[in-house]
Amino acid sequence: MMVVVLLIGIAMSVVVMRLDNILPGQRLRSAAVTIIGAADLAKSEARLRQSNVTLTYDLDKQVITITAMPLPPVETDENGDTIEAQPVAAALPEEPETLFSETLPEGVQMKALYYSESRIAYSGSVGADFRPSGAVGEHMVLLKENSGGTMSVYVPALSGSAFVVDNGVTYVQMRASRRLK
Repeated sequence: MMVVVLLIGIAMSVVVMRLDNILPGQRLRSAAVTIIGAADLAKSEARLRQSNVTLTYDLDKQVITITAMPLPPVETDENGDTIEAQPVAAALPEEPETLFSETLPEGVQMKALYYSESRIAYSGSVGADFRPSGAVGEHMVLLKENSGGTMSVYVPALSGSAFVVDNGVTYVQMRASRRLK
């Protein structure tokens, strides 16, 4: 009976060690999917609202946030038709509302954000404004997990549709290849 318990214990330790090797890569992919989803949401909201929506990368706190100015209230008449809102002169700007906020999975960090030709941020917050057309300031986020794996997410300027970049491709190479197409 003790031999059976010992064999089960050994088998379980092997399974747990293998899961530890698999999970870090999964966390990295999960972080990339979070960034891609946030970019898609920001682009959709900008189109829906017909105003700029900001996707902010906080490299210190490892948080991604989407903010937008609140939509004006919609007024309807007695028939249910929308009444055109009259602009209010000298209206004070409202605070942007947070539409989405997500912390990256534990063990994964945004190590750098490449943007605006040759600018690189290693700390602080950097915002990317999605316009109503879906366009955004081109940028690439470098993700790194504690075990050493890396992955990059690229957000092109015109489409704003983020995607994972092949491992090892730099921001400069990505920009050059996009210009040639």
